[in-house]
Amino acid sequence: MASVKFEKGSKEWCMFRDYWSICQKFWIPEDNDEYWESIVRETDEFYKKYKDIILAKGIILEFVNCLEKKSKNRVE
Repeated sequence: MASVKFEKGSKEWCMFRDYWSICQKFWIPEDNDEYWESIVRETDEFYKKYKDIILAKGIILEFVNCLEKKSKNRVE
């Protein structure tokens, strides 16, 4: 099995660092427009920054899907 170690400062390393930061910032859904507008803005910035990495779009979209599910389950 091939493996790789992302070098600190590489585009992939930075993508995962930024993804982790977004996860920590927004992990607990809030029921207000400011929260959701911030998610839209920051996830869009994330995607634009890393659109040349195939994984970027998938992980950020799945994170937003997860937040939406968590938010709906808390409300219902």
